[in-house]
Amino acid sequence: MLILISLIILYSLIYLIVFVLAHQDANMIKPLTGMTIGMLIFLIITAIVSFALGYWYIGIVVLAAITGMFSFLLYLIKY
Repeated sequence: MLILISLIILYSLIYLIVFVLAHQDANMIKPLTGMTIGMLIFLIITAIVSFALGYWYIGIVVLAAITGMFSFLLYLIKY
């Protein structure tokens, strides 16, 4: 679980950099969409693992993050 959380933190930092670059250059929208899908996969795995290990409270927070990321993904797909 600790390794999974560490990977998500590292991926989030890279995601933030791509997000900022996408605001400066419209060509970065496609990589941002791909990274959003990757982040959703990471979050789904984290939710499954946290519920399986009995950390339901972490799973609920991750499910809330998944909801927000999915909404953002739908917004990105529009453009």
